[in-house]
Amino acid sequence: MRIASASSRSARAQRTTSKKTATSQRAQRRRRVQRRRQFAQQMKRFESILSFPRWVPAVRWPRPRLAMPGNTGLQPSKLVSLALLIVVATLLVWFQENESFFVYPENVQFSGNSYLLTDELYEACDVDSWSILWLDPETIREKILQHPYVADAEVEIRWPAQVSVRVTEVRPTALWVTDQGEYWLLDDGKVLPIRAAFAEEPVRIIDGPQEARLPDTGQDTYVNAKLVQSAVELANRIPGLHNFWYSPSQGLNFGLPGTNTWVYWGNERYFEQKWRAIDALRPEILANQDENLLLNLLAPSRPSLRRYNGDHPSTP
Repeated sequence: MRIASASSRSARAQRTTSKKTATSQRAQRRRRVQRRRQFAQQMKRFESILSFPRWVPAVRWPRPRLAMPGNTGLQPSKLVSLALLIVVATLLVWFQENESFFVYPENVQFSGNSYLLTDELYEACDVDSWSILWLDPETIREKILQHPYVADAEVEIRWPAQVSVRVTEVRPTALWVTDQGEYWLLDDGKVLPIRAAFAEEPVRIIDGPQEARLPDTGQDTYVNAKLVQSAVELANRIPGLHNFWYSPSQGLNFGLPGTNTWVYWGNERYFEQKWRAIDALRPEILANQDENLLLNLLAPSRPSLRRYNGDHPSTP
């Protein structure tokens, strides 16, 4: 019974291996068919390039035509052109059939990526099973730049079939905290799912109902980029400030670190005027830093500082 069981297991293993081999062979055949079709299309383009325009004058040789049996004669220039065409066509066929000139995952090297996977970058490049003869660095760069997490890329192609891609990944400016989850915010206000942790504590814009979201502009989601830049600039100027709240009526609002003062900052307009108001009222704020104070900068020309009771007024 043990021998029969072992034999059946071996048979099943062989059948599984045979199926995997057959699947791999079918995939290779499909790629080859695709390459032949692509090659045929490129050959048509190549033939159109080789065809000389009518305005190009024919080369006239001083030597007489070579008479041949059954023909009126052949010009040496035509013989040379025919020979060159045959050589070029032979080389193209050789390039097309020689596997060493085709690009596969092991032929593509990526650098500069920390959170992006090489598999997704390879797919974005769209070079799989292509002959090096038909690949163009600028075309590959344009394709990989369509990846939402790629900010820039440099592509280099080396013979016989080596492709090097150096990518610059997008870096988030701030974190958008919503009821639906947390997201990256880029410099232009674009919203992306989180792909990696921040190296340092990020600027956080807390906006549960996503009220800072701009009207739909397609597949991508954006918030007001200038509002994000205002939050980042404030965090750079005020040590210890990382968290901002947002509401349509108050815009950005936050607590001044080291005090009990809450600030209604408003929108991104009149940044420097609002900043001068904070500077002007700073001595009074520090003198009463244990009191609950509300600094209202929604009207920058008429800033107000008053006391309030209860928790910080971060909601209307």
